[in-house]
Amino acid sequence: MRQIACDTADRGEPASIFSDREVLADALTRYYTDSEPQSLWVAESEGRVIGYLAGCFDDERYQRLMAWRVVPAALARAIARGALGRRETWRLLVAMVRTWRSGGFPPRVPLEHYPAHLHINIRQGFRGQQIGQQLIARFVEQVQAAGLSGVRAGVHEDNLPARRFFERMGFTVLGRQPVTLPDGDTYRTHYMITFGRRVIH
Repeated sequence: MRQIACDTADRGEPASIFSDREVLADALTRYYTDSEPQSLWVAESEGRVIGYLAGCFDDERYQRLMAWRVVPAALARAIARGALGRRETWRLLVAMVRTWRSGGFPPRVPLEHYPAHLHINIRQGFRGQQIGQQLIARFVEQVQAAGLSGVRAGVHEDNLPARRFFERMGFTVLGRQPVTLPDGDTYRTHYMITFGRRVIH
C-alpha cells in the first residue's frame, strides 16, 4: 500500500517533489493504517495488493493526529536521515507556507454534511477494471452503516480521469482551493477540487 501511494501520488504518477519515499508514504498512509484500519480497504490480485481505499470517519481526529503525531514523527525521521541538508526539503516547506497564505488550508467545504473522507489509488495496469468502483462501494456502505451523511475526496483539477471517475460514482464538486508546489527552479500553483457524495439512509 505504501509503495502504491508513492507510485501514484502525483495525479496517478510517481511523486517527484520529495525524494524521501518513506516520509511521503507516512504522510499519505500512516494515519489510516495505524489509527483507523477498520476503514481501510485493499484490492488484491494473485496475492499482490493492486489498489487501496483509505477512509476516515472522524475528520477532527484525523486533523489532530496528523498535526500532532503523524507529521511530526515523519519529519523527525526525515531529519534523522539528513533531510534538512537537502534543498528540496526547504523548497517544499516554502511551498507549504505559500499554500497556507493563499487559503489552500484547510478545504472550505461543509464538513457537517460530508464528515467522512477517502483517499484511493489503483496501481497502473489495473485501472479501468472497476476496482475503484468496488472499493468505493464498500466504503460508502460503511459510511451509511455508521449513520454519516456524506463522504468527500480531493482530486487535482488537471487530473481529468480521476474527476470523471468520481463524477461517475455520484460525487459532485464542493469546492476548489490552491496548492503551491515546487516546479523546477520556481513554484507553480495547482488547484485541488473537493468532491462530495451524500449518503442516503
